[in-house]
Amino acid sequence: MTAKVIGREQAALSRTVLIDKGLSDGLQNGMPVIAYPGLIGRLVDVSWHVSRVLLLIDENSNIDAIVQRNRTQGIISGAGSQGMILKYISKTQDVQKGDIMVSSGMGGVFPKGWLIGQVINVDRQDAGLFLKIKVAPFVDFAKLEELLILSSEETAGK
Repeated sequence: MTAKVIGREQAALSRTVLIDKGLSDGLQNGMPVIAYPGLIGRLVDVSWHVSRVLLLIDENSNIDAIVQRNRTQGIISGAGSQGMILKYISKTQDVQKGDIMVSSGMGGVFPKGWLIGQVINVDRQDAGLFLKIKVAPFVDFAKLEELLILSSEETAGK
């Protein structure tokens, strides 16, 4: 289903947009939202005619993701103006600048294989167990105008 962006919230911690569709259109909390060329977030706070989309760059957003090249799995978390961070990748894993991140399909919210972003920095110098990996989203969140909400056959029948 298509929807238009009718408002933006770019507070210190929160990154969301409002769309012109809601419960009356069959939308439900948790539905994934996309815009060319990939995922942008999921529905939260669905009301009768308006819904809020929690963007992937929001600090409350987490998505199970895999490196397209070698299937290394981790969690992408929003980092606000910094874009996104790939977490829980051990220092023994092979993740490189330029790697493409896609959704893993785990967790039941986002379908498998959708584009998320590209690795822009891998920091191996930190003393911790995990790499510090920055990911740039493929979608320019500042220019969102129209979105697509994905619904499954199960969701549509409820």
